[in-house]
Amino acid sequence: MGLAQRLSSLVIALTGGQPDPEPEPVLEDLTSSLMVDVFSQVPASRQLHLLDFGVASAATVNFLNHFNCRVSFLDLLSCHAQIEAAESEQREYGEDFVAFSHDQLVAQYTTILDGFEVESLDICLFWDLPNYLPAEHINALMMALAPRLHAHSCAHLIGIYNAHSTVTPVDYGLRDLVSMVQRRTESATAQRFHPYRQGELDNLLTHYKIDRSRLLGKGLVEYLLFHRDRFGD
Repeated sequence: MGLAQRLSSLVIALTGGQPDPEPEPVLEDLTSSLMVDVFSQVPASRQLHLLDFGVASAATVNFLNHFNCRVSFLDLLSCHAQIEAAESEQREYGEDFVAFSHDQLVAQYTTILDGFEVESLDICLFWDLPNYLPAEHINALMMALAPRLHAHSCAHLIGIYNAHSTVTPVDYGLRDLVSMVQRRTESATAQRFHPYRQGELDNLLTHYKIDRSRLLGKGLVEYLLFHRDRFGD
């Protein structure tokens, strides 16, 4: 028996149980080059309406307290799981049912968005979450978002620079205009990851257009998106 095993056995004998696991290392903040541009596009004369597609982050809430801002946290992966559960239930009771149609998916996401009672969105923080959705769900989400967007709406998204990059499931938050916090999460581990390329994202996010991109490191890239009306599309 090695020294480590002897020490582990001694701890178990003394405490009557397994030793506490080592805490996971804290993930370093990511440095954003584009978040400043996201917030600089919105007129400062009125309240900012922001939709965060991740889980509620204390860092984001603390940061946005410096703004005249209304923020809503959608938790997109939970919404996706909720819709998939509704599909599964339909299959149990409908012999011919396979999956929701495009219109039915749009209706599902519209109902979810209606719950936040936001009629006009200035900023959407997608983080890397669209990469966990099938293409048909992204299309439906964009259709549900469309009536809530305007010509000056903008968004931020994190993608994969290389399709072979290793992806660590994390929840993101905003510490300030250049620092994005990361926290390990289990919510995305059960979801299939779709490493969409820039051209694919540009087509899937139908009412947005990627204006520019910057490398974040660790195989990640960030995108700044503007509403297509700004480009006359």
